[in-house]
Amino acid sequence: MKIFRIITELNFGGVERHMELTADGMLNYPNEDMIFMALGRGGQTSKVLSDMGFRVIVMNENPQIPNLKLIRKLVKLFKKRKT
Repeated sequence: MKIFRIITELNFGGVERHMELTADGMLNYPNEDMIFMALGRGGQTSKVLSDMGFRVIVMNENPQIPNLKLIRKLVKLFKKRKT
C-alpha cells in the first residue's frame, strides 16, 4: 500500500516532528510504502526522513489555496505513482 503524508513544509516544528515519529513507527511495517510530501519547501525534516530511507518529495510551490498549478502537479504525480 502506498501512503502519502502531505504537509505544507518539511523544515522544523511540531508537525514536522510528528512526521518523524510517524516515520519511525513505519519502520516496523516494511511492506508499506510511505511517501512524505512537502507542498512548499523542504529542510531539516525532509533530510532526516530521507536519511531514514523514506521517499521525500518537495514540490517547492506556494501551498496557499487556491493554487491551480500545484493541483495540476499533484494530479499528475498521483496518476504516475498509482502503480
